Amino acid sequence: VVTYRGGDKLPFSKRVVKHRNVIFDVPLAIGESVRIYIRVRTEGSLQVPLFLRSPRAMLAKDHEEQFALGLFYGVMVAMLLYNLLIFLSIRDISYLYYVTYIFGWAMFQMSLNGLAFEYLWPESPKWGNMATPFFVGSTLVAAAMFARVFLETRTHMPRFDRLLKVSAGAATIATVSAVVASYGIAMKLGTFVALTESILIVSVALWSLKKGVRQARFFMLAWSALLLGIMVYALKTFGVLPSNTFTEYGMQLGAAAELILLSFALA
Repeated sequence: VVTYRGGDKLPFSKRVVKHRNVIFDVPLAIGESVRIYIRVRTEGSLQVPLFLRSPRAMLAKDHEEQFALGLFYGVMVAMLLYNLLIFLSIRDISYLYYVTYIFGWAMFQMSLNGLAFEYLWPESPKWGNMATPFFVGSTLVAAAMFARVFLETRTHMPRFDRLLKVSAGAATIATVSAVVASYGIAMKLGTFVALTESILIVSVALWSLKKGVRQARFFMLAWSALLLGIMVYALKTFGVLPSNTFTEYGMQLGAAAELILLSFALA
């Protein structure tokens, strides 16, 4: 009997295969059969997509994924640096919130797909478990504040402006809970705030469109791209859509489109 242990509670150096995903070696001779038992325990949502691949097939799949991820994070870094330089030049607070939003979203995605644990904090599994809910919360804070400033809700919609302030406060609590509470509680709180804030921001954007706020058109287009990407990924997770490169990275594609459109909107 061969036994392996894995997961994000162990340092990266303890992984059998040094990879962002949990991978185990299953030696099989031609025509041989084996019985594999897998025990999984988690505080978050239980998603265990299992794949059995030959080394050659795994290498090909990994090469494809690395290209997609490199493209996505390349866009993120380019948008972050470009808008940071603009902020340093003109000192418009909108750009600061936007840069903070990009940074938080990029770190959330890296912690979600295992790249942050592999490259940024490989020997800190404790922080690795805190990072995902922490960056969910901090990204939501930046998103609410950016929506307030960009759509000028204090001037055009004072009531919505107060709601966005409340949402930013709730997101701050979710961020802090990542450090002081368990992973399960922090993720549930972060998910709840993300859902309510997304509905709120879409409502604010639609109301801004109705009131004729010009920049709301660009904002709504960008936010719709992100929501579409998230919807595609969610439908793939629930088995409604097939698992392929487009559905697997739907959230990243939507986020990249959103960031480019928001940068254009700011300009």
